[in-house]
Amino acid sequence: MSDFTDVLLLFSYLEDEAMEYLVELDLREQDIGGGDLKRVSADHPSGHWGGHVGAACHAVAGTFNHLDTETLRRQLRAASWKCPHGVQLLLHNENDVLFGLWMLLDGQ
Repeated sequence: MSDFTDVLLLFSYLEDEAMEYLVELDLREQDIGGGDLKRVSADHPSGHWGGHVGAACHAVAGTFNHLDTETLRRQLRAASWKCPHGVQLLLHNENDVLFGLWMLLDGQ
């Protein structure tokens, strides 16, 4: 039986190192759940979103089957963030009405 969760991660456009870490991370190998994160922000080859210049943030997204949210959060804490307080993780399970918001505050 499936249990899909949509993941949307938003953070500063200055976080190029963290962006590379996230899109190169093999989440299937980490046993987080079936799925991976894809870059969807302005530097994506498909072009700009949000206007002619592009957005002033990075965005990555993915859909996971049987997502282990704690393991995903642990991987996010392991990234080299310049501004960890600016990281926002939005999670939406297929049975939820609303997205849940998680933020990295004081390394937690």
